[in-house]
Amino acid sequence: MPIIAYQSFNANSSSNHHTLALASQPLTRSTDDNMKKRGHDVLEYPQDPNNLNSPIEGPAFKRRIVTVEKKRYTSTVFGNHISQVWQHFQRELGGMPNIMVIGELDSSHSDFKQIVKGTDLLVEAFPQKKACQSFSAISQSETGSLISQVATGIGYVAYSVSGLNVVFVHVPNDFATNSLKVEVFYQQIAEEFKSGGKIIHLVMGDTNQKSLDFTARALNGAFKTTTYKTAASKAELVDTYPLLKTGTNSTGNEMYDVAVYRSDLVEMEKAVYISQSPTGITVTDHCGLGVVVKPKTTN
Repeated sequence: MPIIAYQSFNANSSSNHHTLALASQPLTRSTDDNMKKRGHDVLEYPQDPNNLNSPIEGPAFKRRIVTVEKKRYTSTVFGNHISQVWQHFQRELGGMPNIMVIGELDSSHSDFKQIVKGTDLLVEAFPQKKACQSFSAISQSETGSLISQVATGIGYVAYSVSGLNVVFVHVPNDFATNSLKVEVFYQQIAEEFKSGGKIIHLVMGDTNQKSLDFTARALNGAFKTTTYKTAASKAELVDTYPLLKTGTNSTGNEMYDVAVYRSDLVEMEKAVYISQSPTGITVTDHCGLGVVVKPKTTN
């Protein structure tokens, strides 16, 4: 059963994909303000971005969220965030992700080339013109035979993961609320898959959707089915107290970051969210998301 994860950062539209494109952006600052207004604390586990995919034993420590200056948003801060998310997934999902895609990060930029390291770890970058349109993927080489990159373009990167067709998205804002255009978006991506009947088994990422089940309805409309379901009806954060239960965005009231799966072909074993501040420093306006899935058929 593969563990599949997504985390979106908050980058601007700069053609320079350096650290400053992601550092303390307006929506990140808004998230930080809202978290502190609610009096949130986070549970931080021992972690090491230089040893990303190795479990580290030890209890979690409760941390108060603190605001840091923009100049302190180095690649280390972002690497610590990724590493902390992986440690949470190890405990909550029973293992490290087979693959985790990160939206709005171009890891090929010199600022981020050493953002994380680990044994048999593969980091791939998918840059686009704008920093906010880029993706990066982190996978474990030991499972590499079960992972292959299929296609990428504006708003998505598609992988085959253990026989499942998985689409990681950052749906462009200019059509994210237009159901017909979103249907076409997924239809065109499905054509990229050469196996599995051009079926999308799982969609994960920042959908920019206007309602909880908008993406599921769009997928059902695109492929003439009723089987696509949203994995979580609300954001259940495993690292934050008090729990945020209404959304995954900066204000905590919109479910942008979701997993949508084809329920007749895929079993959703578990799904968990991680906050925007798992190390006590808010680095994004998006919650991280990890799922454990199992194919029902060989399609």
